Amino acid sequence: MSLPDSISGLFLVAVITFFVITSSVHLLKTRFNKKPKERNVKGNVLPRTPGTFCVLDGTELGLSQQIIEMVTTLTLDEGSEVNIAASWLKQRVHEVLIANPWLAGRLCTLKSNQSPTLFVPLNASDDALNKSFSHEVTNNISECIKDVLQSSRSTSSSVNKDEPLWKVTMITSIKSRETAIVMSLNHVIGDGSTAYQIYGMLSQAEKVSRLDFGQLRLPFKHQEYIEPSFLTTFLAFAPLAPVILGRFLLFLFRGCKYQLVAQSKIISPAWLEHEKRMYEETRSKDDPAYVSTNDILVSWLLCSAPSVTVNVNIRNRTEGVHGTTAGNFITRLFFSEGDSFGTIRKRITDTASFKGRHSQLTSEAPAAKNGFIYTTNLCSFFRELQIPGSSHKFHTINIECLDTSFFGTIFMLLLGHRATMVFYRPSKDAVAVTSYSLCKNDFEIPFPGSFTCSL
Repeated sequence: MSLPDSISGLFLVAVITFFVITSSVHLLKTRFNKKPKERNVKGNVLPRTPGTFCVLDGTELGLSQQIIEMVTTLTLDEGSEVNIAASWLKQRVHEVLIANPWLAGRLCTLKSNQSPTLFVPLNASDDALNKSFSHEVTNNISECIKDVLQSSRSTSSSVNKDEPLWKVTMITSIKSRETAIVMSLNHVIGDGSTAYQIYGMLSQAEKVSRLDFGQLRLPFKHQEYIEPSFLTTFLAFAPLAPVILGRFLLFLFRGCKYQLVAQSKIISPAWLEHEKRMYEETRSKDDPAYVSTNDILVSWLLCSAPSVTVNVNIRNRTEGVHGTTAGNFITRLFFSEGDSFGTIRKRITDTASFKGRHSQLTSEAPAAKNGFIYTTNLCSFFRELQIPGSSHKFHTINIECLDTSFFGTIFMLLLGHRATMVFYRPSKDAVAVTSYSLCKNDFEIPFPGSFTCSL
């Protein structure tokens, strides 16, 4: 037998031997490994409790990491019965977790599936409570608030780590009667509506209830969704090439230096009432009889920007998505110059506007070309937090809406994103706005009112 024949024979034997060994190992694992394969998680371990796995939509997780990571509320109270308030709040957090164990879930990546996954425990444990609630006592309440807010602003760092996706922190001052309550919800598992429903359960004025938490998916998966073809998308955005090139050159001209600028303002209630009264006096018979505060704010913004993108809650507007559905159920509507109070109200109330994204390309391309403002309105979700032993003073919300990394900044600038504006209620009868932009000179809040601090 020649040398080449010997080599060929040895190679064949090696292949057969490798196949037999690997097959045997696989059979042994299948027979004796009692844990399901899904428990084999990359990185850190999950809570040692039975549960289920929910594979997340990659688009949703990407949006949460790049645009909105956390929904964080800050409520300032005042009272002398600190221990009573702390005990009440801790007990309420425990009750909320028992009713909604998905809040005690963890983000992970399975070895059997590279897609981001949410582990949902069947029951919330005492360990979950200890990680979802904390009470900080400090001499400097302002600095402590800043530290807590800073620690709650990262979604990506929660993957494959035993870190809570929902957390409540109570901060009390030794020197004064001030109390701060910070609640953070990871946007991967809930939007503003979900966050405020949970926030309301912390109050003694409301009962703890179970929210309907199903498979996480984008809202258009529930609707008549038609994925635009690559050719259609290319033809829609190809004319933007010169505009995008110009923005990139401006980015280089400024030395690639941009900084997140946050501004907060309490909008004048007298001005809002005046605008509503003027609409009622001048509207035609074809115009809606009612316009909301949001309609007025969006219309006013269109005087400062050629396009405004509005987040709209589709709960109770779409089949299968009701008021107590937890998760991310919002869609976007695009408004441009010429849209008035009436036309904005008609489009928001018209259920045909929520039939999916297949028709949005005609609006997305002009918005990207001319520049747009991204808005979300949380005023209708407001609840006054009533806790024994303290009284409500002020409420604000923080939604970090811009990715300030190098590539995130480039993406936002090239897309034509001028600012993100979040409307909310600091108290029952007031309306405030927080604006996030990458350059202060690019955008100023146009509404009459008084400036205040932002988170």
